[in-house]
Amino acid sequence: MNCFETRCRWQGWILLALWMTFPGMGGAQEAGPVNPATPAELIPFDTPLARYGDLEIPLSYFYQYARDKLYQIERTTPEERKEMLDQALQQTIFEHLIVRLSKEQGYWTEQEFTAHNRVMENDWLVRFYQYHQYYQKMIPTDEDLKKRYEETKKEYFQPPQFSFRHVFFQTVDKPEEEQKMAFARAKEALALIRSGSDFVEVAKLYSDSGRKGDLIGPFKTHAYDPDRAINPVIEETLLAMKPGDISDILPTKYGYEILKLETYEPERYTPFEAVKLTIQNRLMSERLQEWIKDLLDQHYSEAVTCFQPYVVFDENAAPDAVVAVVYGQPITRYDYNITKTNRQNRNPDEGIEAYRDRIIDYLKTGLIYQYIVAHLARGLGYDQIPAYRQLTDLGRHQKLYRVWWSRMVDQYLNDHPITESEKQAYYRENEARFKAQQTSHIGVIRVDYPPHNKEVMYEIYKAQQTALSKAKEAIERIKKGEDFAQLAKEVSSDPSAAEGGDLGYISSDTDKLPRMAATDAMRLEAGQVSDEPFNAEDCYYVFKCFDKPPRGKLEYDDPTVQKRIEQGLLSQKRSQFLEDMMKKMVDKDRIELLYPEFYTLDPGKVARPSIDPPSQ
Repeated sequence: MNCFETRCRWQGWILLALWMTFPGMGGAQEAGPVNPATPAELIPFDTPLARYGDLEIPLSYFYQYARDKLYQIERTTPEERKEMLDQALQQTIFEHLIVRLSKEQGYWTEQEFTAHNRVMENDWLVRFYQYHQYYQKMIPTDEDLKKRYEETKKEYFQPPQFSFRHVFFQTVDKPEEEQKMAFARAKEALALIRSGSDFVEVAKLYSDSGRKGDLIGPFKTHAYDPDRAINPVIEETLLAMKPGDISDILPTKYGYEILKLETYEPERYTPFEAVKLTIQNRLMSERLQEWIKDLLDQHYSEAVTCFQPYVVFDENAAPDAVVAVVYGQPITRYDYNITKTNRQNRNPDEGIEAYRDRIIDYLKTGLIYQYIVAHLARGLGYDQIPAYRQLTDLGRHQKLYRVWWSRMVDQYLNDHPITESEKQAYYRENEARFKAQQTSHIGVIRVDYPPHNKEVMYEIYKAQQTALSKAKEAIERIKKGEDFAQLAKEVSSDPSAAEGGDLGYISSDTDKLPRMAATDAMRLEAGQVSDEPFNAEDCYYVFKCFDKPPRGKLEYDDPTVQKRIEQGLLSQKRSQFLEDMMKKMVDKDRIELLYPEFYTLDPGKVARPSIDPPSQ
């Protein structure tokens, strides 16, 4: 499936793209009624919201246009909500006035805009056409879906799985006397559980496991997931129990176990109703590819009067070089460039012929298909659909505003270059921000996990506990006054051990420690030792901060300072330019609010424009 076909997959692209984009206010919903209110209760979409001179902004259009500015409006207080809505309305008016200005200056006819506009219009026409001509007519019946479910039922098989809790009493590597004590403790714990004590609370008091009564799993049985299987003795015992059952004391090679089976689900198939929508999506997508192929076969020869795919492979081709002509409309190299994505780039392991074939297929089933469908859609009057007209009008305004604004800002910055006095003033006013990176003189003791079998859960746990115990012991010895350097030479496996664990002065981006470990070390103040060992992969770290000098001041002529000053001043100038233009072009007192309940209105009560052609 190429990127265009993926973009046009049926599921939700019309309903979600058109109707679920209102900011906040409940967000996206499942396909279905797009408004909580009945049609009679909805406010007409073209109800005037505000007027500024001869510019009038309708309610529905405003909520669509300003949705990115209003996405957090539900989290605001009434006062914040009013301020947010006022700012969004002023910005919307400002951008529309800018669009008028840009039209007067000729931006409307420039290639960057006209090409974008053509692609945007065609894209929406394809969505509406596929919605009306394919989606509404081709939804599979329940019979079709059940048939596909039976054909692919093996995909929905769920193997048996279970979860449990345990109380563990370690005996491995313990002397005989301690093994006897472990069994005695196990009997005590089991007696408490049998008498009604909470299993988790008993585990917290008695268990030698780090899990302390936590839920373990779910696990698939060994037959279905051997790589993640637990001790087969434990699994066999659990599978002979019922959820809620408590086992007797179970001896294993590592110690004694008391088990509680929490959940067990036998092998099963995910029910049809649970995967119905997934099957429908998949089936509709498959059928869409057939539908696209049939449509191209039907209209290609009459629509395409010129096809020159070699143009897109010619690096020297002019932007207006014609790739294809569809119903008299040229598709240029520029059109291809603005619609291509990373998927149209050649893959490292892709042969040149395979790459060319893939791009030619994209040109046919992507760009040419889009132009053909857009032509058919216009013939059916889909360009008069109210929702299409609102969405494309909105897209044109936003694109034209961005084009104009980008150029005007660049021109403003060229006309108002950063001066030396501005840079020096910015440096003085923001002196606290220009500090050198924090460094600390750090000592480290690294305690590695002892050799262990990484495939056995208990072996991993045992190795971790051994290293943790050794690292904690090191902290206690340091706090009791032992010399850090001498202890590092004795205990640490870090390369710095020969120098008494002295890493010298480091910063958080040092290559002498893992990133998160360095961050932990940099938190220490001068003279401080780690309160707890820091766990990294297969080891623990103990740190001591010998010295933490104050962050020095970065000098004005430092290259990083100069770069940050320029970035800060450019940001200030852009903001100032926007503020000045807003004040110049939008007089807040002249905004006439036509809908009095604007500040308390639930946008979900505003009707969306119809997605049906006017004749329907």
